[in-house]
Amino acid sequence: MKQLFLLLFTWIILPVNAQGKWNYSTHGKLMELEGTEYVISSSKNYSKLSGKDENLLFINTLTGKIKEVTFSKNRFINNVEHVKIDSLGINKVIIKVSNIGNKLVWFAPYQITIASVDGSTTEQITNPNFFVDSYIVNKHTGIIVITGYEDTNNNMKYDKSDVPQILLYSLKEMKMMNIQ
Repeated sequence: MKQLFLLLFTWIILPVNAQGKWNYSTHGKLMELEGTEYVISSSKNYSKLSGKDENLLFINTLTGKIKEVTFSKNRFINNVEHVKIDSLGINKVIIKVSNIGNKLVWFAPYQITIASVDGSTTEQITNPNFFVDSYIVNKHTGIIVITGYEDTNNNMKYDKSDVPQILLYSLKEMKMMNIQ
């Protein structure tokens, strides 16, 4: 009876213990936000059961407080850029985030999110069905020029029916602009 109990106890404990070994976190490269007391870093959390998710940490170097900006599952940070234009009063963080959904894809569609330098406010500026190819910030006007395409059939792939577009977004006014 003791042997049966020992065998049963081992059979129950071993799988439970094995699950915890895959839970861990890593931090990405640190980036100083010039002219502020903030430093940012990405944080990746891995779990055997829930997969991988990625967050952005805004670290206040004066107080030691950390503000964590969480993205939904299956969204991963591709690029982070600090835009500071003193003449226009612009001080923002641009985050290019991949949106792979629940699919395994070779080309992950990207979205653009704007955050304040302390991480307190974030706003996704591109529609969920618009996929970003590239973007650039005009330092003279504070306008982001974004190229990409509208996924008209919602299949998360670039095909002939998708419409290429150019978007303009004002960092000063925090709104999309009309193209004429």
